[in-house]
Amino acid sequence: MDQFDNIEVLKSCDLEEGSYASICFDAMRSLAKQWYLVADSKNDDAPVLERNYVLSLVFQLGRMTNHNSEFGTIFFPSGENNKYIDNNLKEISETYKDLYEKELRHSYEVIPDLVIHSSHDKRAKDSNGQRVILEAKTTQALSKVAFFKDFFKLNVYLCSLNYDNAIYLIINTEKERIEELIKLYLRNNLFKVKEKLENLRFFIQENKDAPPCVYRLSDEFIYIIKAE
Repeated sequence: MDQFDNIEVLKSCDLEEGSYASICFDAMRSLAKQWYLVADSKNDDAPVLERNYVLSLVFQLGRMTNHNSEFGTIFFPSGENNKYIDNNLKEISETYKDLYEKELRHSYEVIPDLVIHSSHDKRAKDSNGQRVILEAKTTQALSKVAFFKDFFKLNVYLCSLNYDNAIYLIINTEKERIEELIKLYLRNNLFKVKEKLENLRFFIQENKDAPPCVYRLSDEFIYIIKAE
């Protein structure tokens, strides 16, 4: 029997009131139902619809935050801006080669869907100015490859860019499918940042009629990962 077969993977959780993760979740709940009508990953418009989803999320973030607060004055949202990670870990290089079928150069370029941070300056990763890194998927047919690449990137962000929160926002996919993909990722021994997995949250809305829910990896699951 596989060590992950009978283990709870995702566990419902609360978000600290007023936190950036909480604000992002509230913004998700305010989005129009049109975003749940995306066809599937084979639809040529799927990447455009996903991009527009994130833009709408940013718009809602702006509406929900107090203009006198730090959001928009100290910390800013940025969409799809390039991030360069200086690779110093063998595990990252090995996972990159497995997922992208090519060798990782010294500098690893990633393009997150959304960040909330204080600066584009590379030195910001050594400060406390990195609040949220977010990846979003709106397709009705979330593939293993797409999930693996996003989950890998979120782990890399937490490890190498010192972000406080990593969010994987997934709509139109059932929770059981996401749990299955997490188990597959772990079975393949792909890179994970063991010490900060508690900072990774899943925002899941299975369909347009289901309520959005927030999950984290279960305590037992994190414990097993850390115990490797």
